[in-house]
Amino acid sequence: MMPQYPNQIITRPFANNGETRRIPDTTSTQGQASYAQGFPVETQLPLANGGIAPSRLDFNGILNVLSAMGFWQQSGGQMLYQAALSYTRPSIVHHNGRLWWCVADNGPDALTGVVEPGSNPNIWMDLMDFLTSGDGSPGSGRPGTGGAAIRPVGEIIQFYGGTPMGQLGIAPDGFLVCDGGSFPAGKYPQLEALLGGTNTPDLRGVVLRGYDPGHVRDPQGGSRYAGHIQGDAMRNLTGTIAAPMPESTGTGVFSASPGQNSHGSAFIFYDSATFSFDASRQVPIASEFRMVNACILFCIKHD
Repeated sequence: MMPQYPNQIITRPFANNGETRRIPDTTSTQGQASYAQGFPVETQLPLANGGIAPSRLDFNGILNVLSAMGFWQQSGGQMLYQAALSYTRPSIVHHNGRLWWCVADNGPDALTGVVEPGSNPNIWMDLMDFLTSGDGSPGSGRPGTGGAAIRPVGEIIQFYGGTPMGQLGIAPDGFLVCDGGSFPAGKYPQLEALLGGTNTPDLRGVVLRGYDPGHVRDPQGGSRYAGHIQGDAMRNLTGTIAAPMPESTGTGVFSASPGQNSHGSAFIFYDSATFSFDASRQVPIASEFRMVNACILFCIKHD
């Protein structure tokens, strides 16, 4: 049959105000239930044959624990981490105010032993980091989700700002600002291995250009590598000027001051005309070559 949502909620744990007995893991007390044995065999025998009736307190205790768990989960509660329990993927627990995803087996019954969430990212991973990154390899600390939300270490994002006013300089959680700054060695081992050091790429004031090893649009593409900075440049400007004297003229970026006959009417030679070049007559100018742009903060995923 297809599962259906229950038509009655658990209003409170069973026997919440009644008498219960805390069920032990094991017991040697005749007639008492335990987690290891359940109700012992004597609770099945007739009383005339030495049997012991099952205890109301045991029933209440068992049903109280089970319904308390259901009541908690029914209200959206998440299980708290317990060092006494063993965990395996894909367990999720709440610990120290955060949710944690189990990456690898841990606990008293696991080879790794007891590992507290937050102490080893290869065993427990912050759930939000898990949802936004990962490569799916077991035990790697990067389990992945298999969806479009995966964000690999080294991903560059464009972040609008770190404050409500959009002021730049503060990276979002899980990222570092690409300003060439350093981070502690060993803190982000995957990013350190990817970068070959502990300094973030310095992307201040630059735009990003796609890798083009086939020289389709980037003539230097085959000799470039991740993070390579290409200096500014422009295509060469060439042209010619026809300058008959004294009718010399200039158009566009050129202007001309026609030569004057300073030698009198007996001479047919004129002084040299003066030409000037000024790109500002046609285009906006500044101390750099640039495109129309908007200021944004580049950040890199660290783990």
